[in-house]
Amino acid sequence: MSEEYQKQLEERIVKLEEELAKVNEINNNRSKFLGNISHETINPLNSIVGFINILKKQEKHHNKYMNIIEESSKELLVLMKDLGDIIKIESGELRVQEEYFSIKDLLSTKKTIFEIRAKNKGLDFILKENEDIRIYSDPNRVSQITSNLIKNAIKFTDEGKIELSYEQKEDYLNITIKDTGSGIPKKEQSKLFGRYKQFTSNKKGDGGSGIGLHLVKELTEKLKGKINFESEYNQGTTVTISLPIEEEKHIEKNTNRIKKILLVEPNDINAILVDAYLKEKDNIKTNYAANSKEAKKYI
Repeated sequence: MSEEYQKQLEERIVKLEEELAKVNEINNNRSKFLGNISHETINPLNSIVGFINILKKQEKHHNKYMNIIEESSKELLVLMKDLGDIIKIESGELRVQEEYFSIKDLLSTKKTIFEIRAKNKGLDFILKENEDIRIYSDPNRVSQITSNLIKNAIKFTDEGKIELSYEQKEDYLNITIKDTGSGIPKKEQSKLFGRYKQFTSNKKGDGGSGIGLHLVKELTEKLKGKINFESEYNQGTTVTISLPIEEEKHIEKNTNRIKKILLVEPNDINAILVDAYLKEKDNIKTNYAANSKEAKKYI
């Protein structure tokens, strides 16, 4: 190799490294930017939803309009939270909080929430109940996974039914969402849970944000679970989430003990909202601090 050629090669490597550094900087800035949007949007939406709930108790004749505002705000809030979770997953910052909980109770709540939405489209919503199963996982993340899948099933189903079921198979809990909707063409099935992939059917013009299904896959894997699906175009789709089951350890709890909560919240509106909710709870004492410096006096 001639010295001239080696020199050119080294210069090219330096340029490539500089370009790579620029790309990495752009990606980091994008993640920070999206993270900021998520954070700044969630704050006011939390306030809207929270104060509407409080006002509904006082202004009964405003319920119809406030219900519309509340549902719209909740949709935006869920979208922004999902976006925030995607960003946390990509940066390796997403954490799970595991505890024992009843899957029957969780899915019964889902039926209550989504049955109305299904009926508004003329769909039947069926929960096939089984013996209760308690699992050790993150109930909020399991709720997030099932909500995304149910919403997706309702969106792409115009007639028929949505069926939600659960069962234990060996050391796994299987949660299944089955619909009679438009199904997914075979050529697109491999991309179903891809990042920001959007799908539309012949009947639908709205493919959604492209966030939900990718988030379902990432959260399921974070919970050490597996996801499988079967779909036939114009026939329907069945998605099954398999989560590991761990034998429950019984721990006695003192329910009469006063719980002390330290709320660190720089946003005054959010702090007032949380305080309003906590005042309705028993055996809770709340201290408020605007930042970590103020919080130290309570520790």
